[in-house]
Amino acid sequence: KKTTSYNEGPILANRPFLLSFIILAIMKTFVSFVCALFLLGSVTNAYTPPQTKGFINDYTETLSEDQERELENTVQSFFQETGIQIGVALETTLNGKDKFDRAMELSRAWGVGAENDRRGILIYIAKKERKYFIAVSNVLQADITDGIAGELGREALVPYLKDENYFSGIQTLINGLIQHIKSPDLRTKKSQPWYNKLPFYPKTSEGRTTLYVLSILLLITLYFGVGKNIRSRFILNKRIKELGIELKPWHKATPKS
Repeated sequence: KKTTSYNEGPILANRPFLLSFIILAIMKTFVSFVCALFLLGSVTNAYTPPQTKGFINDYTETLSEDQERELENTVQSFFQETGIQIGVALETTLNGKDKFDRAMELSRAWGVGAENDRRGILIYIAKKERKYFIAVSNVLQADITDGIAGELGREALVPYLKDENYFSGIQTLINGLIQHIKSPDLRTKKSQPWYNKLPFYPKTSEGRTTLYVLSILLLITLYFGVGKNIRSRFILNKRIKELGIELKPWHKATPKS
């Protein structure tokens, strides 16, 4: 059987066919993934919560650094002892939102309370509207009922807020919450603080849905990108062998006169 020889052109200069196809497929996949990311991001309009640096988050610069540190030490000590998370969010305004909706929005976005046991409390305060809300996870409502939370807010927090003494009000409220959590089974299990969780994993259901869809799209583009090109290369090699064509590297080809 006679074999016909052809010289490989400069397209394949010093690199295998397979590597060329893989690089091209990866480029296609990356472009498709980025386009899908922007598209789904605009469609879902996923909420991006403000950055949280710890349990105490003052976005109004009302509390001094020493006051923030003291409050943080209090809730950190309680967390290390019990695994229960007590957070504070102090914002300038509600921006037209309801205090309950805003508190729950932050609580869910940050993931207050470990995802496996939901033992967390978020104290939300809107300074301009002089409104507050105490969001208590379902598990902790055995000790901190709606009635107790309301009573603590009225007696421990409101009097200090009227005097613009936010530090003392928050401190008194935190101490009151800690004193009311007495159930032994709620004070023993350890957990991870929400601000130490993986930053790239979405906290909201919309964000998680977007992540899942993007993962599926990535697998599809990989299958039809890398997989398809590799299969095409194997088919091409098989056909070349059947035709008896021998491909020689261009740098080893006989120079033409």
